[in-house]
Amino acid sequence: MRQPELNKLPRRRPAVVPALAAVVLAGLLAGLVAGLLAGGGCAYYNMLYNAKAKYKDAEEMPEQRDGTVSRQQADTYRSAIEKSRAMIAKYPDSRHVDDAYMIVARSQYAIREYENAIETVDTLLVKLPRTDQKEQALYVQARSWSAWEMEVEALAALESFMEEYHKSDHMDEMLYLAAKNAMKLGQEDKAASYVARLRDKYRGSDFRLDADMDIA
Repeated sequence: MRQPELNKLPRRRPAVVPALAAVVLAGLLAGLVAGLLAGGGCAYYNMLYNAKAKYKDAEEMPEQRDGTVSRQQADTYRSAIEKSRAMIAKYPDSRHVDDAYMIVARSQYAIREYENAIETVDTLLVKLPRTDQKEQALYVQARSWSAWEMEVEALAALESFMEEYHKSDHMDEMLYLAAKNAMKLGQEDKAASYVARLRDKYRGSDFRLDADMDIA
């Protein structure tokens, strides 16, 4: 049956039908948008979860006798890096993208890609200067400079970290590394002062024992 034209409908109906159609359409659009957001959010969290899971798997693998990572462990770290980078590329403005950057940086440190770890932290802090991960990021970066045996840059990074985060849980390690790098640079008085602080404030720390053996 042929539908009547709009201008031939009874006068009492035109105001009701468009209004009802508008409500129905708005509901459909809202449902569609909600579905898309839910699906995107699910995919985003899945990517982050998978990256974290790979990193955790790598961390739980035993190191080799010389303290280095095995080939399997290195491959697992690289898988964590790959998954994290995929998430960063797909969701660069997501709320937890800094977590993905940290997985990359920590994994790079673990497989001794120190320069890459430093660059990853730099990228994170340029993109998200107010990230809640800043302390942990600078911690990884300072350790990377030290492990890379770039003593000047390492000492600068360590001293900057200790000044900004003097209540950090990593202070004992930072003092130890600062003393170690200062000693390598021939700055014996500075090294001694860091060891003294380490002995005074962190008597039960393993890094104090390392300092006694390596530096004192």
